[in-house]
This record gives sequence, structure tokens and C-alpha cells, in this order.
Amino acid sequence: MDIDKIIGQMTLEDKIALCSGETFWETKKYEKYGIPSLFMCDGPHGLRKQERENGADMLGVNESRPSTCFPAEVTTASSWDPELLTEIGHAIGEEAKEQGVGWHSSVRTGQEDCCNWSNGEEYALSRRRLQSY
Repeated sequence: MDIDKIIGQMTLEDKIALCSGETFWETKKYEKYGIPSLFMCDGPHGLRKQERENGADMLGVNESRPSTCFPAEVTTASSWDPELLTEIGHAIGEEAKEQGVGWHSSVRTGQEDCCNWSNGEEYALSRRRLQSY
């Protein structure tokens, strides 16, 4: 997928429309650009995926699909065990793949560095876990 080419072909209206979703947890699909819909989820200690028919919400009030709950990032990063963090990241990624999740909110995008959201050695190690996803 040539992202620069696709963006060059998109109208301003289409680009703006990318900022809103099809549903609470799903992005819009743009067949004419070859952009699929992605199902997103959150849950910094694993997956928290709510199916559409069960009533998706941002508060976690409605039921989610079963998944593994891992220890908090700060706890696993404090283990100073990069291999463990990599294994956890792979496990979260496998569960996401099995449940049809295209994007997980705990995957770091880099903007945290400029916003000073987290810093320190634990943060560096927690990024290792999430990069494995």
C-alpha cells in the first residue's frame, strides 16, 4: 500500500472523514483507496474488545471478549527483563490477531515523547513490550 500515493489521491473531505469512525470501535472503510476498516480496542494490560452486538462503550460497562490480563506496564518494565516484555507483546498481538483487532491503543506511536507523558527506564522497557505487538 503506497500511503503517499493514496493521500495524494484523496479529497480534503475524505481526509477529514478519516478522523471519525464507522462505529465506536471501527474505522471507516474506503474501498476506492484500498483502505480497509480496522477494528480497534484498548486495554493496556491486554485486550478489551467489545463486540458491536453486545453494546460497545468507552467505559467498559458492557461485556468484553475474554482475554489475558497481564500485569501493568510499569510492573513488567520494572522486571528489567526485555525478553519477558517481548513475550508479552507477542501474546497480546496473537490475541489481537485471533480476535480480528487491527489496532490496539497501547501501541505507542511516538507522540508520547514530545508530550512528556512518560519517561524513564521503565518507559523505555515498556515500549519494548508494545513494539513486539
